[in-house]
Parts: sequence; structure tokens; C-alpha cells
Amino acid sequence: MSTEVLYAGQLVVVLVGGVLGGFAPTAALLAVLIAAPIRVEVFADVQIATLLLLGAVAGRAPAIVRVLREEPVLLFATLAFPLWIVASSAWAHQAWFVFPLAAKWLVVTLAAWLAAADRTADPRILVAGAFVAMVPHALWGVGERLQIITPLGEREVLVNRAIIVEGELRGRALFWHPNRLGEFVEQIGLFLAGAGLGGVLPWLCSAGVAIGLLGVWGTGSNGSMATLGGGMLLVAAWMYGARASLRVKRGALWLGGLALLGAAAVGYWALHTHGGLGPRTRVFAFAANLIREHPWLGVGGGNWSLIVGAADLKMSRFWFRGHAHSLPLHVWAELGAIGLALAAALFAAPLWSAGRRFGGVSRAWYGIGVGAAFAVLGLLAHNVVHYFLRDAVDGIVMGLLLGTTVAVARREATSP
Repeated sequence: MSTEVLYAGQLVVVLVGGVLGGFAPTAALLAVLIAAPIRVEVFADVQIATLLLLGAVAGRAPAIVRVLREEPVLLFATLAFPLWIVASSAWAHQAWFVFPLAAKWLVVTLAAWLAAADRTADPRILVAGAFVAMVPHALWGVGERLQIITPLGEREVLVNRAIIVEGELRGRALFWHPNRLGEFVEQIGLFLAGAGLGGVLPWLCSAGVAIGLLGVWGTGSNGSMATLGGGMLLVAAWMYGARASLRVKRGALWLGGLALLGAAAVGYWALHTHGGLGPRTRVFAFAANLIREHPWLGVGGGNWSLIVGAADLKMSRFWFRGHAHSLPLHVWAELGAIGLALAAALFAAPLWSAGRRFGGVSRAWYGIGVGAAFAVLGLLAHNVVHYFLRDAVDGIVMGLLLGTTVAVARREATSP
């Protein structure tokens, strides 16, 4: 396929997103969400969901600008970190590597802005869209794990990517790696848990959560299982404790504490049984050494692979050369303590600002907001030992969920 045809195809997808954003904003949001897990090589360097997002943001620009004027916390929190990444080109070992990383984080920002401008009238639409986005891929992963479905790709490639590990098959559906599928499912699963407990299509949400648990099992990702399993208990504790009697609140706190202990135990067990423990500890030590040498500014955005390559760090799994397998360590090593603080603010500031206003919305929207918030927090907890943003498209769901918390906070208590 010629370059001209590829560019024309990309433009068509962007235009479709723009038309949906301008004339059917709810459809645009759902189209981006449903397309996010469809990782097929239609275009060489960009995924369909990313192109749809760019178009949808352009189509929704007037509404987005209005929201950002009214939500300065969202504006500054989501722009400060990408701008700091760009600024790191001034001291990076290789300045050019900075800009692809900045673009990835900008996708997270744009997704958050798009979702923050959402005014969907009926929360059931969002729940149905999330269900449709997640369930086929979760079931696909289960089918691969059970060897009912043959995973795409040659066996040698599947072994190299740890999709086949010592003869055991891990489901990945259309994702590059099973862990990506696991992270996607855990986010949607926690969102559905909150929505269902808020009374939004509870049977559909229950089915979605159950299928999500199966899907995470299919990936073999212990981190995702700990996140989704422990996270669901925390969501339940929050939902039942936030607006309940003192006795129920105490019970919810106990439930939440047990959930945290259970998640920590599963996470500890996962780390000590996961095949990547050896190289993971080595790469953590390498990152810590970089942090000691460059504590405040880091080595420059996107420069991790360059530094690892120059050090000739021997790794049994090639993707450890691409990231530190820990979001905070990776950000700190590349962008310093200042960058780490700005990255934390990107998530913490909108969640705090929105969460304080959740009490003014209906129970249904409250559940949507809580589910979205815990989905963001769950992925961040998982990424203490992982790094979710390998490709720009990986950040879309995270951004949409972050923006959804703001959209919920902007609603009135009379909303459905």
C-alpha cells in the first residue's frame, strides 16, 4: 500500500472522529473507547483509536475549551507534565527522543479532555459502551488460554513475547502482550463494578465484572488479578460506606482493609512467582542508580532505552530495555523528581477536585464516578511494577476514565 493511500486512510478516520465529535459527541466517545483495544496493523505508526480521538477532540473543541475554562485544575494538571517532558529536551542525552514520549502523554491528556466534556444524558449508555468494548476481548483471551482459539502470530514470536511461557498459553486477544489486555480489562472491570453498585444496569455490570475476572485469568497477569480482585472489594467498601450508617461504614473500612491486605498478598506472591522477577529486580536497581545520578531533572524524556543500550544491560526479555517496568521509577529516572511530582499531579489533582463534588450527583452518576476513579487508581497501583504507556493508544482508556470523573462532578443531583 502506497504512502499516499495510508495517509488518506488516516485522514478519513480523523474526519470520521471529527464528524462524530461535532454532531454525535456520545457516539464519538464510545467509538474511541470501543476502538481502543482493536490493535490491528491498518496503519504502520498509529492506531485507529488514536486517530478517532484526534478527530473527536477537534470536533468537540468548543465544548472542551468551555470545560477547561471552568476546570482550571484539569487544564493545568494535564498540561504541566507533557510540557515538562518537552522541556527535558534541553538536558536530555538525545533531545529527539523526548517528543514521541510527550506525544504519548498528550494522548492521555486529550482523552481526559474529551471525556470531561461529555454530557451523556443516560449513564446506561456509558455502561453499555464499556461492556461492548471489554467483553469480546476478555472472552478472546479466555479462549486463547483454553486453547480454543489460536493466538495470532508465529510460535517463536509468541514465545519471545511471553505469550507462550514454558508451554502455557496466555491470552492477549488483539493486544501486543497479555499484560496490556489485563490492564485494559481491569480498568473496565472496576468501572463496571462502581457503576453496577450505583444501580446502573446492575445485571449487565455483574456479568461484565465476572467476564472481566475470567479475562484477567486468561491473560495470566497476576498483577491484573490483584488489581481487579482487590479493587472490586475497595469499590464495594467505598460505595456502601460513603453514604451509610456508622456501623456500615466501620464494616466497609474492615472490608477495605482486608481487600488491601489481600491485594498486597496476591501482589507479593505474584512478584515472587512471576518469570520476570529476576530481570525486573535488576532493572529496578538500574533505574535507582540513574535516579541517584540525576535526581531532580532525570536523563531526559524517552531516553531510557538509549541509556540502557549504552550500558549494555543484559536482559532475558527484550522489553525491559524499553521501560523500567515501574511507572514511578521510569518517570523519575527520565524526568527527575520534578517530573514525578507533575506526573502524580496529572492524576491526583483532577481526581481530588472531582471527588470532592461527587456528593452533589445522583446515585447512578456517583457510581459511574467512583468506578472511573478506582479504575484510574487501580491501574496506577498496578503500574508500581509495570509501565502502561508503551504506545500512545495504551493511554486512551486511562485518559477517558480520568476525564469521566470530572464530567460526573459537573453534573447536578437531578441527573439520571
